[in-house]
Amino acid sequence: MKEICPAILMSGLLMLSGIANSQSTSAIVSNAAGCDTINYPIPSGWGRSNYAIIDGANTGYRTGTNTYGDKEKAHFFDLSATANTYITRCYIYFAKANSINQAGLNKTINIKVYDGTSNTPGALLGSTSTTLENIRIDVLLNDKTDIYFPAAISLPASKKFFLSVDFSSLSWPSDSLAIYSSLSGRTPNYAWEKWSDNSWNTVPSESGLNLSLYMNPFVSTNTTCQLVQPVTMGAFTGELNSKGHQLQWSTFAEQHNKGFYVQYAADGQHFESVGFVPSKAPGGNSTAPLHYQFTYQPSIESQQSHYRLMQVDVDGKTSYSKQIALRNSNLSSAVISRMLQTAGSGQLKIEFSRPLTGNFQLRTIDAAGRVMRQQTIQAAGQSNVTVNTQGLAKALYVLHMINEQGQLIDSEKFWIE
Repeated sequence: MKEICPAILMSGLLMLSGIANSQSTSAIVSNAAGCDTINYPIPSGWGRSNYAIIDGANTGYRTGTNTYGDKEKAHFFDLSATANTYITRCYIYFAKANSINQAGLNKTINIKVYDGTSNTPGALLGSTSTTLENIRIDVLLNDKTDIYFPAAISLPASKKFFLSVDFSSLSWPSDSLAIYSSLSGRTPNYAWEKWSDNSWNTVPSESGLNLSLYMNPFVSTNTTCQLVQPVTMGAFTGELNSKGHQLQWSTFAEQHNKGFYVQYAADGQHFESVGFVPSKAPGGNSTAPLHYQFTYQPSIESQQSHYRLMQVDVDGKTSYSKQIALRNSNLSSAVISRMLQTAGSGQLKIEFSRPLTGNFQLRTIDAAGRVMRQQTIQAAGQSNVTVNTQGLAKALYVLHMINEQGQLIDSEKFWIE
């Protein structure tokens, strides 16, 4: 049996408490017909939460990746009392999204719609995909992830369906993903999960929790209601040249597009806009491919430079591209030359490739992206330093070296055996 820790992660804070049981509220909030977004805005009585699994060696998230190998998390919807016949897009609120490397962030997350006529997930009706990186950006911004389906998906005659997040491409604990849910007991249970053996089960069948997931399908009586994505992005790439960092991107179609803010971050997290490129589409509308470029030279160089695009509609709505990283070839070799540790010593010796100047922070980060250790070093003239690893669990970690400007200078992986 899967045990659940009565731990609730709300607004980024881990709190220990008993499982909440209060008066149930509806888990299906809908208009009678027309263009409607189910359960949006989220009813105030739900209480946003993210349950963590703590069961001996088993860890992870109740509504996401975990050591049990869960593959999908889904929410059941019954719209038989409405006239709606199509689903065109959806909002999903993710609590966690991260990976230990860029390859993990590039992994595909599939968003699926299943027939729910039998009150269990049935035939696949339609799907689309995004990446873990796209979701991670939304999580960092404390924003919902907006998903568009390629074409309107017809609901079954019963108007019962499941909206599901398929994260079977991820591997816990290297990759982490979790969907926000209601507090247990606040709504009837509509949450389901697909186990490692490919069987579908309700969440209460193992954990005892009664949850609704923070998912909002857009449904309508027609095939066009809010279906068109403002900008359909093509490739986003970059390269180094004599003028700096040359960024290129393309679009396949644009609707009401104002343009793109180019955003830069030395550490891959704290982005700032460094330029704006207006839309080439007449009036912001085009169905033909368009190509863009932008050149930027960071004022302070770091080992890597991270970029993303913030696309802006004429009405002010924004969306984000994937993130790309350019390694600065004009920098000398990596700062960290060697890492040495003796089993059971609780210490990690870091040797530098050259004498350093200024102050630096060394951050030890686990596979879930949490900072487990942090220390400041005065590196003037030093060629090595010792990091305290006492008390860290046996696992893979990443050591980040951050300069006084908050920029990532170097990073290396290490194991605690």
